[in-house]
Amino acid sequence: MRMFLYRVYENALARHPFITQVVSAGSLAGVGDVFSQLLVEDRWRKGGYEPIRTARFVGVIAIWVAPILYRWFGILERVSGGPSIVPIKRMLIDQTVMAPLLTSTVITNLHLVEGNTPYNAFLRARKEIIPVLITNYKVWPFVQLFNFYVVPLRYRIILLQFVGIFWNAYLSFMTQSTQSRSVADAVKARNVQNPHLHTEGRD
Repeated sequence: MRMFLYRVYENALARHPFITQVVSAGSLAGVGDVFSQLLVEDRWRKGGYEPIRTARFVGVIAIWVAPILYRWFGILERVSGGPSIVPIKRMLIDQTVMAPLLTSTVITNLHLVEGNTPYNAFLRARKEIIPVLITNYKVWPFVQLFNFYVVPLRYRIILLQFVGIFWNAYLSFMTQSTQSRSVADAVKARNVQNPHLHTEGRD
């Protein structure tokens, strides 16, 4: 059964590489968000799973991230040089150029689709970009080096998608936890400004 599914995927990848990678990326983004909500945030016991949040995350990854990466990896394949140095050059270009651009735009877009204004989305994203980038540089350079050195081009997307499940879970958790802190801070500020809110129900 697994071999059959693998052949189906390989056939789809060969015939329709763009659509296949977009659908794959979106699907695994959904898996990552579900993983984040149910296991990382422990909502399978507490309740409160939000399917709309998963849908937003899938939309951003499928509509924004996947098409960009599809073109980007094609550009990276044009990097020339000796076989021992090309993977390093590709990784450095990827992590220097694309990592900060994609990280900042993905986080901003996630806050936009939550209903924030562009200005508020930018303010929230600004708090998250640096921590996410720091974590990015602890993970993705090594993944990409392994990818470029060891994995044949045809199968590189499979490795990225597998690692992407956990990375997408992390991204989803980071953006949502920051949003929760922002809401909590707003409630605290409102309570400080309106101390009677604490006492009205006690009279």
